[in-house]
Amino acid sequence: MKNEIDRDDHLYTYLAFKEDQDARTRGENPDYHPVILNERQSKYLPEFGDNIIKGMMKYITSDSVMFEYGSGGSTFYFPKFVKKFYSVEFITKFHEKIEYELKENFSYDNVYYYCKEPNQFAGDKVLDAYLSDITDSDYQRLKEKYPHHTEHTIKRYWQFRDHVDFIYSIKPEKIDVALVDGRARGMCATRVAEFMDENGVIFIDDFMDRHNEYFGPTEQEDFYKMFEHVETLHDDSDPLGRRGSARMIVLRKKS
Repeated sequence: MKNEIDRDDHLYTYLAFKEDQDARTRGENPDYHPVILNERQSKYLPEFGDNIIKGMMKYITSDSVMFEYGSGGSTFYFPKFVKKFYSVEFITKFHEKIEYELKENFSYDNVYYYCKEPNQFAGDKVLDAYLSDITDSDYQRLKEKYPHHTEHTIKRYWQFRDHVDFIYSIKPEKIDVALVDGRARGMCATRVAEFMDENGVIFIDDFMDRHNEYFGPTEQEDFYKMFEHVETLHDDSDPLGRRGSARMIVLRKKS
């Protein structure tokens, strides 16, 4: 049965799916509260610790329009809290898996889920940014346009430019909240900010503990030239043992 959740008394997670789905059906904004679920249901949760999820929820309301780069448990989790939810994946097989789960186990009518693969490599076979096939002229053109982006970020964008720019094809209305949790994160944040006003909030996962991998060694400092640093979300504990040390940054674009 769709949305049916069987309870198990030995694992804790963060959301009472059945109760909150029912609340949404009644037109109510679901409450955020802990519940006991089993391993099977845990795949429907974001890979963030409890404190991070709670921190994100401070910025999310039932009127929010949310956009996501990179999909997964968050694609199942957050739509129940918002008015509209957009998500863009870059691995076709993974997209098919998530799409199947959405159709089989959820009854959302507010989710718009897409896939756009990288330009340079297919699927999950994406190599390092330094292997980017960007030409010198294209690199210089982008560096002039985005002076606060590092070489790493520009080269990574070139590998994923159709994925990053797919938001132009979607043409969402004003975005209130964005989660950046895929590849080319620096340029994804820059692009989604174009659809936000001064109140829009961008969450970038792994910004504090994996910034060299995703942004290049100086990108944190450069990012603060483009965005206002609102806060950093950090969690040391996760009852499911999933990446409890993940650190997420919360940004607003500078006016």
